[in-house]
Amino acid sequence: IPVLGEEGTWRTLSDYSQPFLFLRKDSDTGNKPVWVCINKNLIGVTTVEDWMMPQEIKNLSKAMTLTAEKIAEEPVPKAFVLDPADVVLFM
Repeated sequence: IPVLGEEGTWRTLSDYSQPFLFLRKDSDTGNKPVWVCINKNLIGVTTVEDWMMPQEIKNLSKAMTLTAEKIAEEPVPKAFVLDPADVVLFM
């Protein structure tokens, strides 16, 4: 995923008061952007329901949990549970 290996611009898509944070990373060199969701809770799970997801994320087609034992592309879920400090990548 080229955009992750370069400098770029990060933009928040959710409110900082939530236990999770949605971010978008744009490329400075023309690579496709990526979106992430991070569980800010380091010791507990966090549930992200459909209504909590930014529309920008819902319009995407693929997701990957970066902290999973086996990383694989999956369809973007309607809702999901984040383990402590979990990170999900959306494309």
